Amino acid sequence: MAVSSWNPNATGQYGYVDAIVPSGSLVYVGGSFSTIGGQARNNLAAIDTTTGLATSWDPNPNSVLADGGQRRHHLRGRQVHDD
Repeated sequence: MAVSSWNPNATGQYGYVDAIVPSGSLVYVGGSFSTIGGQARNNLAAIDTTTGLATSWDPNPNSVLADGGQRRHHLRGRQVHDD
């Protein structure tokens, strides 16, 4: 079993991820951040699940994105276990 670190490192005034939606080799994240996955992204980003880096997709919304108005997920660091 291989274990690898995965931390896209959301930063900004609050620097949190509020919504996470996996889709194939990407994870779409929304919240309150100005950088994530090594790139400037405002509150919404697509992150490569292997590298933890932001993709070129940059919709640049002008407000915080939330999942039902409640913080359910905080992305500070994550361990990924592969069988």
